[in-house]
Amino acid sequence: MTELFRQLLVNVAAAAILAGISLQFVKEGPLHEVVRVAAGLMMTLALLMPLTRLPVVSAAVAGAFREAEAAAAQAAEENQRIAASSVGNAVAIYIQDRAKEMGVKCMAAVYMDGDENGRLVTQGVTLYIEGATEEERAAVCEMVSQECGIPIYLLEVKGK
Repeated sequence: MTELFRQLLVNVAAAAILAGISLQFVKEGPLHEVVRVAAGLMMTLALLMPLTRLPVVSAAVAGAFREAEAAAAQAAEENQRIAASSVGNAVAIYIQDRAKEMGVKCMAAVYMDGDENGRLVTQGVTLYIEGATEEERAAVCEMVSQECGIPIYLLEVKGK
């Protein structure tokens, strides 16, 4: 405790000397006010910094950092999930629109997830195609592969 008090005293004395010297170099005016504010902040830090060495404060700060890291990780996971859903829906709409242009009634579901590097990766695509010939189905699958860059082995075609 005496070490803490000694450190507090040394910090405040050093900050006061530095603040006094700084204020002597700057005459009245807007810059003087800025230096006064900076000197006040320096004094405040000089008072508070030694207190961070107290076990109670250290534990509280460490706990707050752990909570912040956990919240950031949870937010990153949620952002990844939302991004995968949004991109998957946009790709599905594109597939449906292109199939409609080809004269094929098609509903698409695109499943995406993030990889270990945080990039979105297509996990699978399900195409619901009704009333189309085998050639039309193959043409839609080829279009999805060519235009969307989704490998054929990730496509699942359902319907009659």
